[in-house]
Amino acid sequence: MIRYAPLALVCLAFAADAQSALPEHVKRGGPQQAVIYSEHIGNADGVGGMGRWTVLTCKALCPSVSLPDKKCLIEGDPTRHGQYLRRSWQTASASADYTETWTMLPNSPTDICTMRLQLLRTLRIRTSDGDESTVLSIDLNQGEGKRQIVKKSRRSAAGDIERKVEALRASGYEPAGTERYAGYNCRLLRRAKGELVQETCLLDDLAAPATAHGVPVHHMTLAHSTLNPAHPEARMYGETQVLKFDAVAPTAVFEPPTNIQWPKGKPSK
Repeated sequence: MIRYAPLALVCLAFAADAQSALPEHVKRGGPQQAVIYSEHIGNADGVGGMGRWTVLTCKALCPSVSLPDKKCLIEGDPTRHGQYLRRSWQTASASADYTETWTMLPNSPTDICTMRLQLLRTLRIRTSDGDESTVLSIDLNQGEGKRQIVKKSRRSAAGDIERKVEALRASGYEPAGTERYAGYNCRLLRRAKGELVQETCLLDDLAAPATAHGVPVHHMTLAHSTLNPAHPEARMYGETQVLKFDAVAPTAVFEPPTNIQWPKGKPSK
């Protein structure tokens, strides 16, 4: 199943070539294999969300009574806080999600008055073996990883889209026509709560493999800002911009970098 994540509406352009979008530790040579490749873009924070409030908090505290000699310094564009790109590769028994997220963070743990826009990089690799899957969650900035064993979930099958639609309708969603993302048609469903709206669009296109029908290629959740949850611009938004069922990528994309530190040693494959 192709994964998606909550995001917020932004105008971003990324390369559509699975070969040119490889994580830094994956070399272009070596064994290759067929994969389903996808790119998801957006903003997990919402336009004018926590990035803006981070700046306001910095300016309120620096200078202040407790920090009289400190001045708030902002490096980078705070409106980019939460913007991210996720690249995904999938086979029948493995998947890899590489995500780059822009985040406003203190320049150092002891310097809350200097905020800097930083690029955080994560990698999530899942390999299936029988009824179990091994999930590797890796923080590429820190060079640290975690290993988890989970029960294998059932893959999407033909006809699942009707059950997904009925489940969404039972929770308050209503059909809202069709849309087109990444060159494929999808069924749009929408749920309104006051001024806020939730949307999801499920892949439903004869040009796509039947097992992929029902995959969400667009998703927008309700605003979740604890400071002002009624603000429409705080909505999160997600969109699949690239979806290729006939891509090719190195098999190494499903292997972790060699320099990662693991709590209990290097995970077995």
